Amino acid sequence: KEAAKEIVRLMRKSVIWFALNSTVPKLEPADIIDRIAAVLLENPDQKIIVSGHASKEGNARKNRILSEKRSQAVADLLLQKGVKAEQLRVEAHAADIAYDAGSGVEHSIALDRRVEIIPIEE
Repeated sequence: KEAAKEIVRLMRKSVIWFALNSTVPKLEPADIIDRIAAVLLENPDQKIIVSGHASKEGNARKNRILSEKRSQAVADLLLQKGVKAEQLRVEAHAADIAYDAGSGVEHSIALDRRVEIIPIEE
């Protein structure tokens, strides 16, 4: 449970963003993947969902493929850092779920181009 809380804390600071039509993550802060990987390596029973998203531009099929590639790109980075495949569940949501920046913050379509890391609490 502590690992899940730490992942939630890390992701409150940063979501992994992508440029339009890109599958290369903008890692800002650059160490977010390193920090999530460290938590997962220290807690081998902790599992996460790597949830890929796309903005509404483009057609639905293209957005589905793009969100799949985005989530897989982040999963691959975590695997390269030693995270076990069993700890990752990769999902793709295309443009189905808009990013919620919080109350009072105007939505920007660019915020929909993202991957979110969601801890699985078992």
